[in-house]
Formats: sequence, structure tokens, C-alpha cells
Amino acid sequence: MGHTTNAPAPQAPAAAAAAGQVHDKFKVFIPEENIAYDEAMRRLGNMVASWSAEGKVAPKSVGIEYLEGPKRLVLSIGYKDNEKGYPVKLTSKSLGKPQLFPDAIEAAMSKAAADVQNVICHEFFVTGDGEFVMVLMSHG
Repeated sequence: MGHTTNAPAPQAPAAAAAAGQVHDKFKVFIPEENIAYDEAMRRLGNMVASWSAEGKVAPKSVGIEYLEGPKRLVLSIGYKDNEKGYPVKLTSKSLGKPQLFPDAIEAAMSKAAADVQNVICHEFFVTGDGEFVMVLMSHG
């Protein structure tokens, strides 16, 4: 006689790694009004570092948007709170005003990220002046 179980089938290593990134909680950070984007990024970096330093969250993703009307940044971090937490940090790097060709943007991103260690994920936004800014979230 056979035995059946409701246990999930074992996952391949790549699938297990991807499953570790799945999350459904989000934290939003918005710096004060009327500050330059580089200062806004510095403040966002401090906010995220403080929030994650307590070790209660495991950040998994980052999203950022530059709102042209009010000239403000809105940053979101996707995270889990049901696994061991870890600190993260944000690093922003200007990519300049690259031509809108994938190869040019990819080359600028690779160059900008070259000196950032332990990158978890990235995002970029474009300022009102057309400057591309890459935001990297890394283990802190």
C-alpha cells in the first residue's frame, strides 16, 4: 500500500532561492518637501538603515519614484517579518543622462554598481532634469 502526504514537493535550489524573495509586506518612506533629490536620498538612506537595524524585518525589494509635480521621492521597501531580519543600506549613484538605449543604460548601471558590495536589488528613477539615478539596496 502506498502512502500519500500533503507535504510540498522539494524545490530545486533556484526555485527555493526565488521563493525566499517572495514577500507581501511593504514600508513606505517619504522625506520632507522642498529638498534636492541627493539630500532626499541621504535622508531616505538614514530612515531605511534605522528601520532595518532593529533586525525585525528582512528587506527583499526596493521601489522608488520621483514625483515631478511636488518634486518629491517616494520609496518603498518590500519585506518579510517572519524570518530573521538584517540591516540594509541604500546607495544612490547618478547615471548621468544616458541615451535611451538598453546597452548604454546597462553599461552606466554596471559602472555605478561596481563599488557597492552585497547588492540585494536595485531600482532607478529619473529626475525632472532627465538625470538617471540608480538606487541600490545592499546588506548593511
